[in-house]
Amino acid sequence: MWALLPIAHLSSPRRIGSLIDPTSSRAHLREAYAVLSREGSLTSFGGALATLPLPLTPLSSAELEEITRLPSRAFIPSASAHGRRGGADLSAGLATVGLQICLAAAAVEERLPLRSLRELAWWQLPALFLAAVACATAALAVTDNFALGGRIIATAQASLPSKRAAIVRHEAGHFLLAVLLGCPVQSCMLDPLATLMDPTFEGIAGTVFLAPALEKLQSGGDPSREEVYHAAIILMGGIAAEALAYGSAEGGAADERALVSLLHASTPADQWTDADVRAYARVAVANAVLLLGKYAEALDALCDSLASGATVGECVEQIELSFVRHHSSCAVDDSLLTG
Repeated sequence: MWALLPIAHLSSPRRIGSLIDPTSSRAHLREAYAVLSREGSLTSFGGALATLPLPLTPLSSAELEEITRLPSRAFIPSASAHGRRGGADLSAGLATVGLQICLAAAAVEERLPLRSLRELAWWQLPALFLAAVACATAALAVTDNFALGGRIIATAQASLPSKRAAIVRHEAGHFLLAVLLGCPVQSCMLDPLATLMDPTFEGIAGTVFLAPALEKLQSGGDPSREEVYHAAIILMGGIAAEALAYGSAEGGAADERALVSLLHASTPADQWTDADVRAYARVAVANAVLLLGKYAEALDALCDSLASGATVGECVEQIELSFVRHHSSCAVDDSLLTG
């Protein structure tokens, strides 16, 4: 019986891609996920709600390390510390270089030939050109660092091929946990240039999911304790996915800020100390690590789908197929043990 279940079920996910339309309204998108779930075509949607690995009990750093078998520093986004400092260092460095080149060009002869381009010798023009480029670049870097929060530099870094796999896995962590915890995924943006134009994604990448906690807060409602917890786990999914794959997380500073905002908005802000927020974040990221480890096959398949440019619906199809295979395999193993 259990061996036949996945074979009969494998044809149903093909409907998912046609029903999940990210361009539709949020109400229609929620209904599409709900319909697929009710009819049994999307068993992965909310499939982990009843079996969360850990209850909402704040964890210490030592407990986090024991549960995840990773050092607690693995869950601290390195980009949050190095990115801003790197932007400031770059700005200062470029400004210094530009100033030095300007002084060198001006000191070429005593008459300071910068008064007129026609008075410059041909061999002086490259120095002036380099000075202009350096000064313009420095001005752009300073503007990006202080006015745009480093989004241009972050986008440039995210465009590097060496960063691509980590970004895909980070967003896959959010995506998979959103589906498993019953929050419809609306979009997943991986194109750095496209995200630069959208303040929602802070210039890197992002996954938009419809979490009841976030939607209730936006409309002035009061989310339940469980809804806030589920949203927190999803927010920590990117950091968890990177830590599992690479031993540390580079991205996730924006996720940390979103978690802090979520906690402060859901309860009086003065009830949260920094220690409380960190303890809450630990249990959320621990749950994320355990769930992503349990559904590692689905995470890998989702990474492949996202990297190939698959649609949201196609990505959800891959999650469903992997989810069904996982549980059917577990059921067969259980039947062999009890038989």
